[in-house]
Amino acid sequence: MCRFIAVMSSNPFDPEPYLTELEKQARYGKNSPHGDGWGIWLKDDKREILHKEIVPIWESDFKFPYAKIMIAHARKKGREGARKSLLNTHPFIKNNSVFIHNGMVKLERHLYSVGETDSESYFLYLLDMGLLRGLQFISENYFFTSLNSVLYKDRKMYVIRLTRKMEDYYTIFIKKEDGKIIITTEGDGKMIPNNTVAIINKNLKISYRRIFQDRFHPEDKPQNPL
Repeated sequence: MCRFIAVMSSNPFDPEPYLTELEKQARYGKNSPHGDGWGIWLKDDKREILHKEIVPIWESDFKFPYAKIMIAHARKKGREGARKSLLNTHPFIKNNSVFIHNGMVKLERHLYSVGETDSESYFLYLLDMGLLRGLQFISENYFFTSLNSVLYKDRKMYVIRLTRKMEDYYTIFIKKEDGKIIITTEGDGKMIPNNTVAIINKNLKISYRRIFQDRFHPEDKPQNPL
């Protein structure tokens, strides 16, 4: 269980207000606290920054440069979740792709995982299999609570909402304001429907795609994949 915020912008922005919002969600939001470490990835036209800590986000100071893309995550490990460590702290980066996840999936550990989390293995399987095929394969073969996640790849941001349980907790909201698109687990904006991937292009155009053609039901395996 986790909280996250991601932002894409046409112009550089200050990450601090969004990290302050993430701190609020992690400390006081649904099923709080989310205090088992946090991380942030920032990108502009010239550089990328990855920063992780194992302390709660509300115990940290936010001193980061302006950026055009931000992906930030506050972790809450489950009862049987991987230990608190930097290797198990999101975001995960591989092959110029960046990933965060909110949920649990009982997935075999990927051969190239460096940490112990199901989230990292989930990410690596998506890179191996492709986004839709990977989501469909995992959904049909493994138990999960939520596959809600954000994947930045090939200059696009993919926001995935696919949950079996606790739909009022595993929410993702999307909104556009001041030349930015903001993705957040709590807050205002349009809720992304279950069984949906929102695709944000570099020009901030948003499109939506169903993961399965039929509505995803918690008790049934999805049918007729795209």
